[in-house]
Amino acid sequence: QRCSLGALAEKFGIAHDRLHGALEDVSVNREIFKELIKIDAYKREVKSLTELLPFVGLGILAKAEGSTAAETTDTLTETDVFLNAAKRFVQRHNTQLPDQFPLEASEAIQAETYMAKLQESTVREFPEDVEWRQRRIHFMNAVLHFESVSGEHRLTDFLDYQKLLTNIDEIDDTTEQLTLMTLHAAKGTEFPVVIILGMEEGSFPMWRQNITEAEIEEERRLFYVGMTRAQNQLYLSSTTYRTSDRDRSASMFVREVPSNYMIKWSASRSR
Repeated sequence: QRCSLGALAEKFGIAHDRLHGALEDVSVNREIFKELIKIDAYKREVKSLTELLPFVGLGILAKAEGSTAAETTDTLTETDVFLNAAKRFVQRHNTQLPDQFPLEASEAIQAETYMAKLQESTVREFPEDVEWRQRRIHFMNAVLHFESVSGEHRLTDFLDYQKLLTNIDEIDDTTEQLTLMTLHAAKGTEFPVVIILGMEEGSFPMWRQNITEAEIEEERRLFYVGMTRAQNQLYLSSTTYRTSDRDRSASMFVREVPSNYMIKWSASRSR
């Protein structure tokens, strides 16, 4: 709190005479800056939020000293979240205050008391903690199942797999609703009625320069996935033209469907 040259020298235990001579001042300044650099280097080592958690816990306990209100309520607050996280971190890593942490003697004693409280106090459990534990178990089970059924164990493969599971889990088939999704995300799902939009040349398949037969075949398989999501009715929608675009014909995939399986409607071509 006191930033005079003499106060800083006393804080860091740097011997000095009366700080009036230029040479003495330079020498003491050099030593003070060395100590400040050490403190700055230490602070830079604390890089992540998890490493800051013990200090967050100390701050919460110091602010709440003499008050028990936070420990008696069943409502989870932001302070409870941080305090619980600090307790878990300190207890799991047996965290101690660093020797070089810049505190006055009285402050250091108080900080040690709070640190001991973090290490010894019980981590309160809220309904949100139970829900988080259940979600974590569900996620770990998904990882184990993915490893057992997938030949590829890359992160991108797992994300695709998890996206599929999430889409299925979020679908509520007990209510009347419209579910919008991509054809990739529709894998593994079924609906009484399915509507596929954009079934015109240039959109599906997406024509581009140097497109290969293999790429067209992949889009054809994707179209098959979309078609087979329908349990009762399937609607394939295409447009004759888009804004500032040439006239388009229906997708080649639509034309490949046997005509006796389809009922066609044609909209007016007037602009």
